[in-house]
Amino acid sequence: MEKTNHEKMLDKEEYFPDQELADLAYECSEGLQLINSQPPRSEERQMFLQKFFGSIGSHVTIKGNFNCDYGKNIYIGSGTIIN
Repeated sequence: MEKTNHEKMLDKEEYFPDQELADLAYECSEGLQLINSQPPRSEERQMFLQKFFGSIGSHVTIKGNFNCDYGKNIYIGSGTIIN
């Protein structure tokens, strides 16, 4: 069975943007609006970050206007500050 473009992207192979990737990017952009509109230590924001990223450790601070393409491919260790 042939890989999807999303699988190819994750495997660092040549891929072409398709509807699946466009949908993932759109979901991400909606999530970024919530992340960037809430105070860094907001409980709602912290709970959302647990779902948004591939994984996130404890005591993580994300400041400013955070931006990414998909979110779920990001894994953040404990004690990280993103500025």
